[in-house]
Amino acid sequence: MRKRLSLRNARYISTFGPVASIVALICRWVYMHYTEQDFYLDITNFAVVLLPFAFSIFFAFVPDMRERHIAFRVAVLLIGIGFSWVVWKQQHLAAEAARRDQVSAIRGAVEKSNQHSDKQISGVRNDLQDSTTTLSTRLDDLFGLVKKKRVQFEQQHNQGHHPAPKICTASI
Repeated sequence: MRKRLSLRNARYISTFGPVASIVALICRWVYMHYTEQDFYLDITNFAVVLLPFAFSIFFAFVPDMRERHIAFRVAVLLIGIGFSWVVWKQQHLAAEAARRDQVSAIRGAVEKSNQHSDKQISGVRNDLQDSTTTLSTRLDDLFGLVKKKRVQFEQQHNQGHHPAPKICTASI
């Protein structure tokens, strides 16, 4: 005659099997995502999200609930899993939105910085152009003055008129 499976053995099997599966899935997820930038945020969110599921298991198998039907227990488990999934999704979407906002803010700041730099460089170029024009005008005036003085000197020299040199009478 076959020995009947005890309730204690059934509980062990129904408890440790899913727990071992969940632990294996968590280890796999950690292995795949431990290098990501938001790893610690995600693992913390996961721990927070897992709590409703853990409470649903507790309420499904509380000793006072033994007389409840199995459908009630399954419903409690499904509600806990559903709630955990919704909270996880909400936190994941919040993290994506924050990341998107951060990228948008950085891009906006870089764009404004580039515009400001372009404006400043344009101002410097305009100032340089004005200075170059002014310097060119002054050099042209100076060359014109030198040419005029040279022509005057040549005319005076060719006419034989030499102005008397100025004598310095400074005392030493």
